Amino acid sequence: MPELGFDTAELQKEKIPIIFIELVDRRPSGFILDGTRGTKYESELDSPTARFIPNVGFRRVFKTETINGKEVKTPINEPIRWIKNETEISVQKQKERGIVPNKQTREDKIIIEKGTFSVAREGSYVGLYDYLLEAFYNVSNPNRSSSASDIYRVIELGKDEEELNEMDFLIADATAFVKKLVQKTGTKQYKYNEEKINALCEMFAVYAETMPGKVEALMNMVKFDPEAFLQKATKMEQTKATEISHALQLNVVTFKGNTFQYVEKDKIIATLGTGNISHANKIEKMADLFGTPDFKAQYEEFQLELEIAKENANNKQ
Repeated sequence: MPELGFDTAELQKEKIPIIFIELVDRRPSGFILDGTRGTKYESELDSPTARFIPNVGFRRVFKTETINGKEVKTPINEPIRWIKNETEISVQKQKERGIVPNKQTREDKIIIEKGTFSVAREGSYVGLYDYLLEAFYNVSNPNRSSSASDIYRVIELGKDEEELNEMDFLIADATAFVKKLVQKTGTKQYKYNEEKINALCEMFAVYAETMPGKVEALMNMVKFDPEAFLQKATKMEQTKATEISHALQLNVVTFKGNTFQYVEKDKIIATLGTGNISHANKIEKMADLFGTPDFKAQYEEFQLELEIAKENANNKQ
């Protein structure tokens, strides 16, 4: 099997807007992520395993009227709602167009896992991007109501120029890691290592639809925490970690709590222990187990199931 499963695409002329979301109530918990204690990558849990953002809220709009010959703008709090795969977030316009929430309410839930995630404004994620940016829950929104709940902020990355230091080198290294997944093949033509890019997006909770959007979002992750990105992304390069992320995307396997199991058949592959384990660390732990003699048979079975799923996915294209 070739290392690079490329798909040719034209790089978009304009940069895709990206927002990086962070919970506002992050604080030290005293709990250190498994496998990082005592290392230079020691990481302390500082946010809930999962936090829900309401998918219904308000945004500030302005109604323009002419009063006594003068144009007057009156601020109005407009109800907005995010519905998965819909780009329109105005509740009124949704009603006019017959757009209704999904029957399975969990489809329209917005979840922040481990305190952060990133969204690209493209395709089916346009509505999610606009909602998160304009909702009053965003403390970075200058037009929000002063009485609104403070849930998250939008982090603006790369605005301040600083002197060259160790962080600059880390950012350069992490940026190079992402860039090597994209190759220029001609004028405005690029090839993407889709398997590895998708695996990284799975690991870092990146929501984007196109390859350029995913790469742009990953570059924003690099700016936010290049050291953590390098540590996790480098390990992701290992074959087993990449395979696990790909199998998760193809819905071959899933994590239910700390249990790793198949989706279509009633079979548990491994239980990864107790406590709050991040999604990225679950992948790392499972990759490590697949490399042990005790899990040789399970790994071979897993590879077979993954290859079948890949073939089925290719046949549908």
